[in-house]
Amino acid sequence: MSGKMNQERHHHYVAAFQLAGFTVDGTKTGRLYVIDRKLAKEWQSSPIEAAKERDYNAVKAQPDQNVIERAFGKIESEAAVVIKEIVQTRQIPEGPSFDWFINYVALAAARVPWIRKIVESVTDRFLKDHFRQVFNKPGAFDKIRQEFAALGFKLDQNGFEEIKEHMFSDEVRMNLDQTTMVMTT
Repeated sequence: MSGKMNQERHHHYVAAFQLAGFTVDGTKTGRLYVIDRKLAKEWQSSPIEAAKERDYNAVKAQPDQNVIERAFGKIESEAAVVIKEIVQTRQIPEGPSFDWFINYVALAAARVPWIRKIVESVTDRFLKDHFRQVFNKPGAFDKIRQEFAALGFKLDQNGFEEIKEHMFSDEVRMNLDQTTMVMTT
């Protein structure tokens, strides 16, 4: 054995057990119709094959980039049993079952792509506002010039102004990497 863990690369952003509820037979392999409003296309799929992206929940962790994906799997497995019980009894559970249910609801709401896009947009605006304040403070040029010098780079006033102009243009997006995103949603 090489010591490497088997790394699943395709991660669901909507749980397959949840999607199975939209099939005729209620299974993860049942027929599901997917509609992509953005692309204006539709096609047949299955819960196992739909609503997933490559490395969507991967983190930069050695030796296991799927530690978050497995944690989500645990929550989904427990929640699937609870949700089945809710459907059968038409009752919201109590105790640990309620905890699994509410954790799944929060996870399901927070991990879809459009929420990540909102977080990315808010992060971009927040970081640009923060750096505008930093770059526009009295003495900012001298402070930043010293920081550049400590890194072995020379920065003059023109270079400083060019950096400011570029940083706050639409060409630059200030963002969080995938690992940070998964850890904060």
